[in-house]
Amino acid sequence: GLESSPGQGSAFWFTACFQRLEAPPPLPQLAPYRVLLIDSQPLSLEAIRRQLSHYGVSVIAYGDFMGGILALEQQDSFDLVLLALPIFGNQAGIETVLDKVKTLLPRENLVLLLSAVDYPRLKNWMQPQGLRYLLRPLQQEALLRCLQAETSPDQTMADIADEAGLDLTLAEILGDQGRRSPDIQILVVEDTPINQTVILNQLEIIGFNTIDCVSNGREALVQLQQRTYDLILMDCLMPELDGYTTTEMIRQREQEDTHQLIIAMTANAMKGDREKCLAAGMDGYIAKPTSIKTLRQVIDKCLQKSEKKRSAVAIAPQTSQEIPETAPETAADPDAPVDLTQLVHFYGNNPSFHREVFRQFLEFAASYIEALQGAIANQDAAKISYEAHRLKGAASSVSVRKIPDWCIAIELALANENYATIQTLSQQIETHFQAAHEFIQAYLESPD
Repeated sequence: GLESSPGQGSAFWFTACFQRLEAPPPLPQLAPYRVLLIDSQPLSLEAIRRQLSHYGVSVIAYGDFMGGILALEQQDSFDLVLLALPIFGNQAGIETVLDKVKTLLPRENLVLLLSAVDYPRLKNWMQPQGLRYLLRPLQQEALLRCLQAETSPDQTMADIADEAGLDLTLAEILGDQGRRSPDIQILVVEDTPINQTVILNQLEIIGFNTIDCVSNGREALVQLQQRTYDLILMDCLMPELDGYTTTEMIRQREQEDTHQLIIAMTANAMKGDREKCLAAGMDGYIAKPTSIKTLRQVIDKCLQKSEKKRSAVAIAPQTSQEIPETAPETAADPDAPVDLTQLVHFYGNNPSFHREVFRQFLEFAASYIEALQGAIANQDAAKISYEAHRLKGAASSVSVRKIPDWCIAIELALANENYATIQTLSQQIETHFQAAHEFIQAYLESPD
């Protein structure tokens, strides 16, 4: 059931009946087994430490690599060293680790902790090296088998990973279609620089390499006269020529045997938006900001529907392109002006890219707010609508709280020409932007 109060929120509840479980068998105790654990992610470090403690294992845990290596140099009595590699680990990084520890412990006493994202790319190189490894998040059974393993030095943990169902392929990580062919040509039509950065980055992660970008519908029409594209990602609200009109013009130019695939991108995500996009002749719809998974799924669906594109859709060769981790390692502060957890959901656990989009937001957001306030002062409804929409998209792209909601409220207040409310909302946006600016600046100035 649920209880809901307008303006206050909703509470959902349920009851469920379960059979009582029998007491599980006691876990084997492995004391005085001693393990050195090195993991730079605090939550992961604590979770693995607790898993080890269930077996009575003595754990020395370090959150930084050099601190762990120093402990290894000072103590030579560890039975096992568990070393968590950062997401997107690579062969060169592993070789650097091995070089650091090769004189400090036997290779068979080292177990690398890999993400399921990195495992498919590295397993064919690692297995011949005689390296032992486990996949994160650690399964209890796999960890126990690792602790109890009576393996020869050249035996890896591949069997444990495979039996645990973690031998993932790139196709399974990205979906049934795997990586798309880099030969597919995409045109991105988007007027906001920060959104351009975001969508281009996501397309490259999915595996598309041939991508052009223009800033409005008029530029898109010119570009289409010069070359053909397998797919267009079309922003809906743009200056000069919006996405709806541009799509209609493209459809008017098409011959009977041609059909240009067009996917709408809009920051509105309000009732009727999807229908409006499809009525304009678009083939799909994406609400901005979107996750990489959702973007891939929508593109896959549209490409599969097109008979013309079906032959172009192919599994591309595996590349070194990194796939972002999709789950954050740290809890978000619900009172912070920026939702960092949501940022990770959209773009993966990629601090360097987060910094890039934050810098772009600070570069442009103040001018967007100034333009919005100018339009409000002139009571220019069309300009207010555009500037609110543009600011909403930019703020949403970096997961700034409240501002997108206030921008939506401004667009709704325009229908009643309620400029007093619009002015109040504008002031709230400006105040909250200052808080967001300080938060982002502190983030940018913090150590990597």
